[in-house]
Amino acid sequence: MTIKLPPVIQNYVEVSNRHDVKSILACFSDNAVVSDEEETLRGKEAIKDWIVKTIDKYETHIPTKRMGTPEEIANAIVFIGSDKASYIIGASLAVDGGMLAG
Repeated sequence: MTIKLPPVIQNYVEVSNRHDVKSILACFSDNAVVSDEEETLRGKEAIKDWIVKTIDKYETHIPTKRMGTPEEIANAIVFIGSDKASYIIGASLAVDGGMLAG
């Protein structure tokens, strides 16, 4: 199944998956505001620092030391929706590179 995203969103997803900070930042306007957890960031310089910090945070805390690909997430969705998962009821499937497992 393919979901057609607006071009600006599709571009953001693609550059985010590549961890391309400069291209991610280009997706934001000069006066953009980002709220994350308990902090609100205003302007590109603050957002740039947040992007770098966020990428580092997730790469450091994920045992596989990398972000998952869209294909890896999609594979889990396809599996859970298939007959091969017919005996799995009421369970959660963490597709997180081992982050929850520590």
